[in-house]
Amino acid sequence: MKKMNLSIIKEQTKLAFAAESEDVKEEIWVAIEAMKEKKRVEMDKIKKNSASLDNTVAILTQFFEELHLMTAWTFSVLMGGPDPVASGTLDISSFHVGMTKLGNRFSQAYLQFTTTVMLPYSEFVHQAFHKFT
Repeated sequence: MKKMNLSIIKEQTKLAFAAESEDVKEEIWVAIEAMKEKKRVEMDKIKKNSASLDNTVAILTQFFEELHLMTAWTFSVLMGGPDPVASGTLDISSFHVGMTKLGNRFSQAYLQFTTTVMLPYSEFVHQAFHKFT
């Protein structure tokens, strides 16, 4: 039913457009191009922000891995904030450098990591983010 209604709307729109003057058609094409350009700019901004976040994680990972090799220290990093790729939805994550003899990182070795570390941190990020909105 919805498909049929959409087909009728599309057909009526085509007929109405065909009946318009060349000036009106030109205005419509200009408006469509302006909307496309606006969308392109928005997408470029999202891609740039996403690349920036990806670079940040890569830089932090490289930094902490090098520091681990130099000092034998282990590191756990908690991070969270709006994800531009996901329409600003909060993304909360962690990464860990260093492993036990069994090959487990801290988040794997500490069985309550999700409930006792990530859940409270997630709540903190939500509260901190809402301060900005």
